[in-house]
Amino acid sequence: LFGMERPVSMDLKIGTRTYGDEASEKKRKDQEDKAMTSTQGSLGIRVTGARLYNGSGLHLFGNKYKNEPSDEEEMRVALRAFFAPPEVLAQVRKFVDEMVAVFEKQEELAFY
Repeated sequence: LFGMERPVSMDLKIGTRTYGDEASEKKRKDQEDKAMTSTQGSLGIRVTGARLYNGSGLHLFGNKYKNEPSDEEEMRVALRAFFAPPEVLAQVRKFVDEMVAVFEKQEELAFY
């Protein structure tokens, strides 16, 4: 990315249900099985891919790299690494709090 020396990215699946109402039974079962074997089933969030830098250089993880966080503690470690600078974490927490307030008030969308 232009102007960035070491950009980071993280792709998340959020929610415990990852299929639409029109999904086939096979698709539903496949998605439910996948959720139950990952943090998606237990925490409602799964890292599907990430690129970040740690003390030893570039670190890639997620489904493609077969080393996505597998439990709550590993998820905490991944998120802490991604949001390492304290000022970034403070900004993200503020943004998330604002988004939660918006979603709690809205009545048009269904979240699973």
